[in-house]
Amino acid sequence: MEIEGFRAGTYVRFEFCGIPSLMVKNHDPAQPILVGVISTEEEARLELHSWHTKLLKTKDPIIVSVGWRRYQTTPIYALEDHHGNYRMLNRTPRNMPCLAMFWGPHAPPNTGLAVVQSLADKKAAFRFLGKASVLYANQGSEKIVKKSKRIGTPCKISNKTAFVKDMFSSDLEIANFKGTKIQTTSGIDGKIDEVCVQDFMREGIAKCTFKHKIRKRDTIFMHVYEEVEVPRFFNPIMEGPEPPDRVWEGVNACGATDLPVCVYSGFQYSIVWWFISYFSAEPYQSVGSQGPGVYVTALICFISYFLQSNINPLEVKDQDLHSRWSSVMQAEVFATSEEEILSVKRQKEDLKIACDERRREIEVLARRRQAVEQLRAVRIIEVIAELWDLVFVCLTIMSNCSLSRC
Repeated sequence: MEIEGFRAGTYVRFEFCGIPSLMVKNHDPAQPILVGVISTEEEARLELHSWHTKLLKTKDPIIVSVGWRRYQTTPIYALEDHHGNYRMLNRTPRNMPCLAMFWGPHAPPNTGLAVVQSLADKKAAFRFLGKASVLYANQGSEKIVKKSKRIGTPCKISNKTAFVKDMFSSDLEIANFKGTKIQTTSGIDGKIDEVCVQDFMREGIAKCTFKHKIRKRDTIFMHVYEEVEVPRFFNPIMEGPEPPDRVWEGVNACGATDLPVCVYSGFQYSIVWWFISYFSAEPYQSVGSQGPGVYVTALICFISYFLQSNINPLEVKDQDLHSRWSSVMQAEVFATSEEEILSVKRQKEDLKIACDERRREIEVLARRRQAVEQLRAVRIIEVIAELWDLVFVCLTIMSNCSLSRC
């Protein structure tokens, strides 16, 4: 026995520790449990199955079967260009293989993979999405990039030289992109020279040179490559604790829930910024009295949270902007010295730029996906916002009259 080992067909008894009670309770004797040895990848070459009618989308949850393991993950599809860079793909290409980077347990090279969308889908004509094979374990060392566009506008023009804003957030970014080619929407080429040394209110203004003189209304853009991180999503399929009549269901794919898409127009940004500019803290900076600025600030916060609960999809970017709003408004109310007032103005300008960028992102998303009912809801909110404008104008006139009488 020590030399030959166990022969084929010999019964072996296993003892396991730490098994969940639900697995023992829901065990079905008619369903055997396979026991195997798992040796100790993240990158695989994937090819879409010829019988599958749709393309696979990046970061869409899929179920991968690798040897004894089955788990759900969110891959990023990419192709390697002639420079050796991995370019991210929004969807898998047709009639050609691509690379799929995902987070999962290690597997030896050339291991076969089977990819499905869901185990509970009984309506699909063909459930297999694709087939793949493991290439090698890179441990996330390979960098995946995607092509994006940075947009800016000229704030000052002098012959063929222009000072561009809204493209960079700091002077360090401008130094990193020094000498990069840029272009206007009218087709005039140029390049980034250096950081602007003039006394502007904020950082991130670049000095650029163009072949011809540009106009004030021109939009300047620059193509850059941004690094994409592989999502660390790993959801193993645990069918043991589940009852036999229940099918394992993981994270739903994009568009599989049939829920209406929440469209966020970003209209509250312009409304709240109108409130901040209209009810400035400068008239209420008398020492010893806070004035009605505190009440106006509280009212603005209430309205912003009201609009947030009805429009805002509560993304991380929007929550960050709302938290910055409250701090800037409080600082504006209690600012007394010239340095504090100048600091608040810079914060307001930076926050306004961030709000404009977020508004442009949301407008692009809204143009891509929006329904008639959602458009009607946005129009109703716009009408309500206009009514709020009239109410606040009347309140401001009344407060000014009362202050003048006093």
